[in-house]
Amino acid sequence: MILPLNPRVQLSVPSVADRVLLHTADEMSTDPAAQAREAAMQISLRTPGWWLHTDLDVLAEVEFSARGAPGEIHLAGGLSWPQLTEVVSSVLR
Repeated sequence: MILPLNPRVQLSVPSVADRVLLHTADEMSTDPAAQAREAAMQISLRTPGWWLHTDLDVLAEVEFSARGAPGEIHLAGGLSWPQLTEVVSSVLR
């Protein structure tokens, strides 16, 4: 089954996109560590505690070919392993 560009809408799956800080792949690839620090700062201003979930689907396909579920839409781009390491390290600092 091929889903449209925004399958959540078609499947009536709720989104938090209007309530969270989102960055495009281009924004993340420019300076992943800075984007991560900004996100951590923003959330730390609003809550005393938070957790970090790292989804390996953010990796570029050349870095991790097993990303995504079968039949899932694969978007172009993605982070390298060093970039993902930098993002997670920056947030946890």
